[in-house]
Amino acid sequence: MLEPLEPPPEHERRPVPQPEVKQQLRRTNSATF
Repeated sequence: MLEPLEPPPEHERRPVPQPEVKQQLRRTNSATF
């Protein structure tokens, strides 16, 4: 379990807005289903 105080380096390296991530996940789900 990663600590919330120390975010993963991947997220820090690739800062992606939450709304965009949600949209991408929704699109992937729609395509998969």
